[in-house]
Amino acid sequence: MASQTRLDGIFSSGMVFQRDVDNIISGYESGKDAVEISISGQRIRATVEGGRFRATIPAQSAARGLSITVQGSSRIVLDDVCFGDVFMLSGQSNMELPAERVLDVSEEEIAKINLPEIRQYRLEPQYEFDRSKKCELPMAPWTRAVAGEIMKMSAAGLFFAREIHAQEGVPIGLILNAQGGSSVEAWMPLALLERWGDYSSEPKRFSPPGALAKFIEDREASVAEWYRLNETEGNEVMATKIPAGAENIEIPTMYPEEEGTSFSGSVWFYKEIEIEDEPSGPAMLYVG
Repeated sequence: MASQTRLDGIFSSGMVFQRDVDNIISGYESGKDAVEISISGQRIRATVEGGRFRATIPAQSAARGLSITVQGSSRIVLDDVCFGDVFMLSGQSNMELPAERVLDVSEEEIAKINLPEIRQYRLEPQYEFDRSKKCELPMAPWTRAVAGEIMKMSAAGLFFAREIHAQEGVPIGLILNAQGGSSVEAWMPLALLERWGDYSSEPKRFSPPGALAKFIEDREASVAEWYRLNETEGNEVMATKIPAGAENIEIPTMYPEEEGTSFSGSVWFYKEIEIEDEPSGPAMLYVG
């Protein structure tokens, strides 16, 4: 295999570094003892150790449209690099929720946004319970708050970034690492969790190679089997129209409504919706 230089996934064209502080740029080099990083007339040399290099870029003031060149066994050029303010977006689904999912209440507002200096890097979750192994930053683009890219950006992050951009007048970088449904324990180091009890069993359970994949496979099979066992004849017929004898209910409600009663089985929920105009394209119906 030919020698090559490779940057960690977050370092790509269009990225945003934090202004007014030193920044790190890192990656892999397989054929030389050192690499050279060039930016704004500055040259930075980084030694390669164990196939890895790590260089410090001196603090830069707010800037736009810069180029960074990394020269090792191969040459990498990052274009349209900015220095501004960078924020980490952590949390659950309310932070992860993309702009395309809030169009029902914010379509006009989102359509007006054309702010290419607001950019987001998506840090996809990596499930690794073996602490001796290192997770790599994924290869993912920096998406901009412009038409064609904006819909996958965090809605909460987007509106926050728009406000900060208006106040500060500098590029805004968002690093989205939110994960819907994650527990607070999942965000905490095991050593810290030990203050509140023994949480070691779960990481140990999934540490062996392939244990997590096997767990997910078994869970999906179990869910599929549950659906199979709960299938009833006439599903297609039931889905075409509201059957005679269906009860009217007010939402929100509990079902069954009678206190002390229980129910096991499937519940069909029907709601008639009238559309004034024929849809002009693909449509989405939110049901929860």
